[in-house]
Parts: sequence; C-alpha cells; structure tokens
Amino acid sequence: MEYVVRAATSKGRGHRENEDCYLCNDRFIVLADGMGGESDGEVASKLAVDTVSSILKNGLSDDMAADELQRLAFDAIHKADDCIMSHVADEPSAAGMGTTIVILIRQKQNLYIAWCGDSRCYVYNPKRGIHSLTKDHSYVQDLVDAGRITVDESYTHPDSNLITRFVGGGPDTCIPDFTVYCLNPRDIVVACSDGLSGYCRDRAIEVQIEDTADKGQLPVALLNLALAQGSDDDITVITLMSQNGSRLSEGSLFGWLKRKYRP
Repeated sequence: MEYVVRAATSKGRGHRENEDCYLCNDRFIVLADGMGGESDGEVASKLAVDTVSSILKNGLSDDMAADELQRLAFDAIHKADDCIMSHVADEPSAAGMGTTIVILIRQKQNLYIAWCGDSRCYVYNPKRGIHSLTKDHSYVQDLVDAGRITVDESYTHPDSNLITRFVGGGPDTCIPDFTVYCLNPRDIVVACSDGLSGYCRDRAIEVQIEDTADKGQLPVALLNLALAQGSDDDITVITLMSQNGSRLSEGSLFGWLKRKYRP
C-alpha cells in the first residue's frame, strides 16, 4: 500500500525564528521542537534532525526487526544528544539548549515510533476516533498520571511547558521511549510539536480531522486550528495516510513531500 505525507509549519507569534525542525522522506519522519532561546532552540532542533536523519538513512534496511529498529532509533537519539552537548561545550553561551524529538519509521504496515519529550504522534481512525501513540515526558503528564490534576487542567497548568526528558541534556534527561503500531488502511497518523497538542484537546483535533474533506489539506487545517485556539508557539503538523484515503490533487501523489505554510 502506498502512503502519502504532508506537512505544515509556522513560527510562533513574536518568535524571531521557527525553533521546530523536521524532515520527511519515503521511509521515516523526524520532528524536533527546540528550546533554549530563539537562536539556540533553532540550532538544537536542526542538529537533532540532521544527526538522526543521517543515521537512519545509512542504517535502515527493509528486513530489520522491531528490536533492531529500536536500537537504531535510540542510537540516533543518543548521538543527537552528544552532538548538542558538544556544541554547548564549544559555545558556552548556548548552555541550556535542547530539543524534543519524535521519530516515525514505516516498514510495510508497521509504524515504529521513538520519542523523547512532548512532541506527539496521534492516530485517527473513523471507527475508533483519535488517540495518542506517544506519552508526553512532561511535568504535567506526571501530575495527570499521579491523579493530582485532570487532563483538562493540564492545558492551563502554569508549568505546562516543563518537560522531564529531552535531547541535549545528557544521559540523565535523554531517555527515549519506543512503541510499535500496526497501520490500518483508514488510519491517519499525525505527528506534531506542542504548538498544536499543547493548545488543542484531542477531541478538537479529532473533529478537525473529520471536518476536513480534502485530507491533503489537513496539516494546514490543524495548524489553523491551533492558531484559533490561541497558540503562540511554533507549530508543526505532519500527516501520514494511505494514498487511497488522502483525496489529493493529481500531481501531488508521488513520494513524501514537505509543505510549509506561513499564516
């Protein structure tokens, strides 16, 4: 089965640079959300995406088992962590920089996902609705897990921007997770930075997916949803779906394409 990817990204209101960075091709998606100041966040996310994508391009093969893919993804994330720490060692003014990361690797009908931080991967299915395949590494997620706040309260919590794991802080904080998901032909996968997931409840994202007739326009539609919900952060949205379910215009069905949107 053929799959199609589309993406949209926008810098946050008042941000000088977009600190999100991503790369898509016919085998994987890498998305990073940088932190540590305008220029430092942008550098951290780009270092992570460049490092991870280079390792995946050279290391992926079609016959790899799940445990091999996990080792490869984790090795790529740890190499990105080392790369950012080396940059900080050379540029002490960049101390505190880091980035989240989420990696999606598709092998036939299986999707392999590795992540560190609070960038998310959702899956939507018309029969089952939406749910997140990843779990945020964040302070508010820990509070939700402990039963101290509700999911709704997590969106307005004053510390909602605090992440507990990230790339660029060394082995104590660069602790990735991994999961495997078997794709259904009607599934729509959404990878995003917290410019979307931090402002839009799952139900709002689900409704937007259902209401967007041309699924090829879904990344832009979700980006606009985030803006309408008051997002002032950098926003990146990447969708993966089967070619049959995407209803894309002729001429845009070949390969995995990147698309940038500026509101």
